[in-house]
Amino acid sequence: MFIAAELPPNIQQALAVVRQLLPARHSGTIRWLPLDGIHLTLRFLGDVDRDRVASIADRMSAAAAQTGRFQLELAGTGCFPAPERPRVFWVGLRGDLQRLSQLHGRIEGGLSAIGIGVDPRPFHPHLTVGRDATNSRPYEVQAAGYSFARVAVEPGHRFEVSAVTLFRSHLTSDGARYESLRTSALG
Repeated sequence: MFIAAELPPNIQQALAVVRQLLPARHSGTIRWLPLDGIHLTLRFLGDVDRDRVASIADRMSAAAAQTGRFQLELAGTGCFPAPERPRVFWVGLRGDLQRLSQLHGRIEGGLSAIGIGVDPRPFHPHLTVGRDATNSRPYEVQAAGYSFARVAVEPGHRFEVSAVTLFRSHLTSDGARYESLRTSALG
């Protein structure tokens, strides 16, 4: 399970354009996520017992109610942990990152109050658009990482974050399918 903000279709299309800017020689090196499977993830929860879902959703809703809507914009590209060792290919964000961080902190605080430990990793707002392909050679993945980190994102792709959703992932042979369990509007 995870908590995330969904992306509007115009942002999904802008992400498709970003992916097309990567030189074709790297196309088999990256497993691109389906556009409708890209979210602004605020908290990954992993496996959750059914009896905890309602309390998690309630805490998410409380955090959302305390946070007003805000604007973000696509900005830059990169890789985690680094372009020379890319595992995750991402598109960055700019805009009201302070309000985004507040929302993230409120979600973390609410989850902590019900016994779900705080994520020890620092929060780095981004949109994961791809992962390294498991059958690629390390030098191919490295070359793709360096190339992707240099892709320029055209300015002006803005969107409003107006709600957050608690999702359950269903892993299938065709990839992950996401089930929305509860959506809560921001304050």
